[in-house]
Amino acid sequence: MLKEPSRGRPAYKKGMFESASGGTIFLDEFAEMSSAMQVRLLRVLQDRRVRPVGLTYSKEIELDARVVVATNRDLKREVSEGKFRQDLYYRVNVFPIRSPALRDRIDDLPLLINRLLKRFSNDSNRECHLRFDSEALKLLRGHSWPGNVRELENIIERLALTVGQNGVISGPDVRDDLELNGLAGLTLSQGVGLSRTG
Repeated sequence: MLKEPSRGRPAYKKGMFESASGGTIFLDEFAEMSSAMQVRLLRVLQDRRVRPVGLTYSKEIELDARVVVATNRDLKREVSEGKFRQDLYYRVNVFPIRSPALRDRIDDLPLLINRLLKRFSNDSNRECHLRFDSEALKLLRGHSWPGNVRELENIIERLALTVGQNGVISGPDVRDDLELNGLAGLTLSQGVGLSRTG
């Protein structure tokens, strides 16, 4: 039988690393953490142990979790500039995988659009039979995508909600969205401009 927590003291909750034991923990925006957090994380990764917060006893818990980290920064440069701990960099840089930015794999755009439309349809519990006409795709292919796939996801969702009633998202729809969100000037060198005529 479980004991009820005593009044005035919150019930113990497993922390992130303890919850991930036996599985994988994913740390996104890895390079954004403070120096103090880098020290704490290094200790956890080296010792493979964590001390739960909020318990009256101080017994450490052994960790059995794979750690995967992601960042859009150049960690080597961050280390050389003194912004990131070198020892932590070497601790996590075991099997690096480089994922190219969307602008560097623009041929994947139609596949990503279809995938995101499908996901939007599932998440919103509504039928979503949208398609982009050729001018819309041309504009999207010419965009430089500073926000990467997340930016594409936001554009797809906005367009699906606001202009997708007739099933076709047109070039003017995409142009309006990019202009409205201050992204109109961001085109690839081989891309197309967003100037209007007439």
